[in-house]
Amino acid sequence: MECPYCKADNRDGVRYCGSCGKLIGSTASSIPIPESEPTVSRSLIPGSRLQGGRYIIKKVLGQGGMGAALLATDIRLDSKLVVIKELISDKVDPAKLQDDVRNFKREVATLAHIDHPLVPNVTDHFQEGTRYFMVQEYVEGENLEERLERTKQPMKERDV
Repeated sequence: MECPYCKADNRDGVRYCGSCGKLIGSTASSIPIPESEPTVSRSLIPGSRLQGGRYIIKKVLGQGGMGAALLATDIRLDSKLVVIKELISDKVDPAKLQDDVRNFKREVATLAHIDHPLVPNVTDHFQEGTRYFMVQEYVEGENLEERLERTKQPMKERDV
């Protein structure tokens, strides 16, 4: 599926472009994007700002069933790179949406208490409008999907 905004190629059936982060799925035309609030738009794109300008979105790192991961700079920390994870729920039923929000908050609280060198620290969490975000340290490197694609073979248990 080609993104109508940036022309990037995406897998069929995805709701958001993996390159620019804009909504491209079948519901894209039915969701209004408020012009008056660019920091709380439906799709965060490079240059978007969150938390009063503290975080500047650089690019979309990934999109999953429950959220998106965005690379951003934190201008309060000398433009240090961070990962912002956004809860994206497709639930229409308010009770089910609240379950998603509760689970997201539980994930934030759990990760915030983990102190391990292989788990990026949670540095912030916040809500803007009806959207929920968690900020973690950015760790450079390839993800599991990229590694498997590059090597074209299963990984050994010790390497995982």
